Amino acid sequence: DARMDDKGQWLMLDQETYRQYQLSQKALEQQKSETVRESSQKTDGIQKAAATPVEEAIRQGKEYMAALDRMRDSLGEEDVREKLERLDAVLESLFETLQKHPEQLSELERFMDYYLPTTMKLVTTYHEFTLVEFPGENIREAKKEIRQTLDTINGAFEKLLDDMYQDTAFDVMTDASVLQSMLAREGMTDGDFQ
Repeated sequence: DARMDDKGQWLMLDQETYRQYQLSQKALEQQKSETVRESSQKTDGIQKAAATPVEEAIRQGKEYMAALDRMRDSLGEEDVREKLERLDAVLESLFETLQKHPEQLSELERFMDYYLPTTMKLVTTYHEFTLVEFPGENIREAKKEIRQTLDTINGAFEKLLDDMYQDTAFDVMTDASVLQSMLAREGMTDGDFQ
């Protein structure tokens, strides 16, 4: 009864898990179609200039965030909702930072191409599993694993956000150190030159 998914990435050990996987994939595709449809309705009749790569990344990120928000709002499990609220706040900060510092786009390539879509897939699957009327052991274990993974995801995305400020922080610390040294050398501070 074991099966591989269509991309050859996941091994499912029984028919029920495979069926649940298929349901989650269909839900993800429907979610993507709905997001695309909503986006095209907003721009209907408006001729839009070609988006820059940064604008496109932010737009795509906002679409993921909106889809995650819709699923979060329909979940009854408070601990998972809190994790998704934290995720939403981190994502909001990431995309605000990208808007302020577009040169950081290259730092987000893997995030946009793999981590964010995979996170979306996990949350979609979790959402689908919550709709199963009589969840078996496989579903309960998968939900537990996803809940734990959400903590890891939040931590990793927070680190990514911090890393986006690494160069700026280093520049500021260097400027501050040089200024302190110059002021001390000129005798404009109370302390000795360090």
